[in-house]
Amino acid sequence: MFLIDTVFLGVVPINPTIFMAFLSILVGILGGLGALLLGYLIDLVSFISFSQIKDIPLPLLGATGGLLVGLLTFFWAQEARGRGIPEVIKAVDQHGGRIRPRVALVKTLASALTIGTGGSAGREGPIAQIGATLGSTVGQLLKLSEEQVVTLLACGAGAGIAATFNAPIAGTIFALEVILRRFSIKLFSLVAISAVTGTLTSYLFLGNEPTFSVGSYSLISPVELLLYACLGIAAAFVAQLFLRVFNRTEELFKKMTKVPVWLLPALGGVAFGLIGCFLPETLGRGEKVMEQILCGQLNAAGFLALLCLAKIITTSLTLGSGGSGGTLFPSMFIGACLGGSFGSVAHSLMPGLVEGSGAYAIVGMGALFAAANKAPVTAIIMVLEMTCNQHLTLPLMFACGISSILVRTVEKESIHTMHFASH
Repeated sequence: MFLIDTVFLGVVPINPTIFMAFLSILVGILGGLGALLLGYLIDLVSFISFSQIKDIPLPLLGATGGLLVGLLTFFWAQEARGRGIPEVIKAVDQHGGRIRPRVALVKTLASALTIGTGGSAGREGPIAQIGATLGSTVGQLLKLSEEQVVTLLACGAGAGIAATFNAPIAGTIFALEVILRRFSIKLFSLVAISAVTGTLTSYLFLGNEPTFSVGSYSLISPVELLLYACLGIAAAFVAQLFLRVFNRTEELFKKMTKVPVWLLPALGGVAFGLIGCFLPETLGRGEKVMEQILCGQLNAAGFLALLCLAKIITTSLTLGSGGSGGTLFPSMFIGACLGGSFGSVAHSLMPGLVEGSGAYAIVGMGALFAAANKAPVTAIIMVLEMTCNQHLTLPLMFACGISSILVRTVEKESIHTMHFASH
């Protein structure tokens, strides 16, 4: 390995920073294409599972997907099991940003099988790992220094997130706040270039629409901030519950030493499939259900509270057993259910003074995301970019700040790093 001090293109010397900028564009394109491929495969597997295969019981469908994922990851790339983001953080902290190239392919297939057969998980964790792997691979092929490989890894992760949610600012901040956990102007600039490139790549195929098309909400009265503060407190408690249940579920499956590792995701598939028989809204990514909650169309307080708890369980079963997917979007789903339930009750009691339940669902999804992932800045920016509701900036920042502070007083680790802390 060697550090590139000067790169020559013909006879013209290129500054190393300029060279890295060119590479960040390349990695951004690769990350955007990876996000498109993952989304297409998830939709394809989901279409086959729920439209082409008729009357298959959900537990059997989940078990089949889990078995395929277990075999694929066990025999080809065990790093592709689970959430994706912890594995990327581990690569940064322990392996100099180096990830085996095959992880990108295995993670893509495993995540499509997990989510497409009903697994309660998001695609943001997988695409972060896929993009990070592509960036790391470019760095390794060019025999760059460890610092440069890590930088390209972050560029790939940020580009993947940005392309997935059409959120270039959030993708950039995510890579710095969650993956690298450090900031510099140089790092920000390179990751930003990748995030913009990844977003544009996705835009060429999918258009420039926000993730959720919801109505415009606003802060009706400054007094309403007290309610958002209460929502932030509630989000902190629910986030802590999510962390505990997820960790306990993961440990439970690890203690099943008599069961082959490759069979564990199938057991998780049976379990979340059984829950899905009664609450199908908790399976898969849940984007359509979330949009209904954010629009205020689904606002039954009791039912939303039930979905909140059930989503915690199905996500824990899906990923704790070894399925492949992310926890970021499920944490948003849980937060939206919590906020929608809270807002529905508040609006019914004070209809003239309180905004509709959809506004509280938006703030709730940000507050829980911030608390569970220890990433308040990413949460605020991502929610604003995904919903285009800038008028909720004040309550969103307020609730995210409160939930983050409260959780940090109890648990220093995020859902991505608690595994490392326990070991």
